[in-house]
Amino acid sequence: MNLELWLVAGAVAISMLFERLLLPAVILIGVLLAIRLVTKAGFKRTPVDWGIAGLILMFPITLWATAIPAITITQVLRLLAGIGLFYAIVNGIKVKTHLQFASLGITILGIALALIGLVNTTWILDKLPLIPGSIYARLPTILADTIHPNVLAGYLVLLSPISLAILLFAWKDLPIRDRVLYSIAAALMTAVVLLTQSRGAISAYMVIAGVLITLRWKHGWIIFITISLIALIGVVSLGTGAFLDQTQITGDSAEKLEGRIEIWSRGIYMLKDFPLTGIGMGLFGDTADAIFPFFINRPGSVPHAHNLFLQIGIDLGVPGLISWLSIFLVIGYLSWRSSRIGLPDRWIAGLGAGIFCSQIGIAVHGMTDSVSWGMVKLAPIVWGVWGLAVAAWIIHVNGVNFNATHHRYD
Repeated sequence: MNLELWLVAGAVAISMLFERLLLPAVILIGVLLAIRLVTKAGFKRTPVDWGIAGLILMFPITLWATAIPAITITQVLRLLAGIGLFYAIVNGIKVKTHLQFASLGITILGIALALIGLVNTTWILDKLPLIPGSIYARLPTILADTIHPNVLAGYLVLLSPISLAILLFAWKDLPIRDRVLYSIAAALMTAVVLLTQSRGAISAYMVIAGVLITLRWKHGWIIFITISLIALIGVVSLGTGAFLDQTQITGDSAEKLEGRIEIWSRGIYMLKDFPLTGIGMGLFGDTADAIFPFFINRPGSVPHAHNLFLQIGIDLGVPGLISWLSIFLVIGYLSWRSSRIGLPDRWIAGLGAGIFCSQIGIAVHGMTDSVSWGMVKLAPIVWGVWGLAVAAWIIHVNGVNFNATHHRYD
C-alpha cells in the first residue's frame, strides 16, 4: 500500500480522536489529492462516483441552509474526511495482499473499539432483563469522553460481520495467526454488542447471522427459516405486549416506542418542509425544539432523528438522500457479487459476504438509530469499509464473466 493511503488513514484516525484536528486532516487530504492530479497519478473510476458527486454538490447548499454554521461545518468536514479515506483505499489497494492487510486492520480496529467501549461507555441497564446488572459494576468508566451504547453497538455491527464471514468461509485457508485474531475479534465484538443492550444492533445481528448462514451453505436458508420460526413462536408465546414490555426501559422516553414515534413524526415534518435543501447537517435537535417542539421527549434531549435514512434526508434534503442511497445500494450489490461471482477464492468470498452483511447491519440498526451518519466522530469508518468493498470489486470481480456459475462452499 502506498504512502498516500497511510497518511490519509492516519490523519482520519487522529481526527476521530481529536475533533479539533478534523480541518487539518481534510486539508492534508486535499493537498494529497492535488499532488495526485499534478503528478497525473490518476484515479480509479468507481461505480459510486456519481453518488459521491451528488453528496459533495449538497455541501454548499447545507452550509447555506444551516442556522448554526459551526455544527454543520464540522459534519461536512467529517463527511469529506470519510470520502477522502474511501478514495485513498480504492487507489492504494492494488493486490490481494493489500486487501488482506486492510481487513486485518479493520479487525484490529473492531477489537480496539470493543475494548475501549468496555471502559468508556455510559451503560444503560434493564433494557434486556436476561443480562444481569452485576456485570456492569465490574466495568468502570475510566475516561471522561464516554460513548453511548447505541453508538458503540452500531459500529461493532458494521465491523464484526467481516471477521465472522472470513472465519465461516475461509477457516481452512487461514493461517493460525489469522484464525486466532478473527476469532477473538468476532467473540469480543459480539459480547460487547450484547452488553450494550441495543435492540437495533441485536436485531441486526440476528438478521446478519441468518444471511451469513444462507450465503455460506447450500441449504443454509432452511436453517435460517427454522431459527426465525422458533423466534416467532417464542414471541407469540410470550405475547406481543409482554415482549415489548421486556424490551423497553422506563427511563428515557426516547427509548420507548411512543417517544420514537414522536421523534420520527418531527423528522417527517422537517423533510416535508425542507425537501430540497434539508435543514443543515446536525441541526435536528435545535430545529425540533425551535419549530416542532416535543411533548413526550424533553427539550434538548433528542439530537437526531433515530432513523438513518430519515436523518440523511433531513440533513441534506431528498437529493442528498438519493445520492447516499445510491452509494449504499451499489456497495451492497458489489459486495454481494464478490461473495457469489464464482471465484475459487474462499477468502474473497468471505470478505464480500462480510461487507454485504455490514450493509445489512447498517440498514437494520439504522431503522431505529442514525449513528452511521456524520453526527458521530466514528462516521469515516463507514467510508473505510465502503472503500474496501470497492477495492475488492475492482481487483477481483470487475471484468469477470457475469454468467459464471455461482459457487457455494459446502
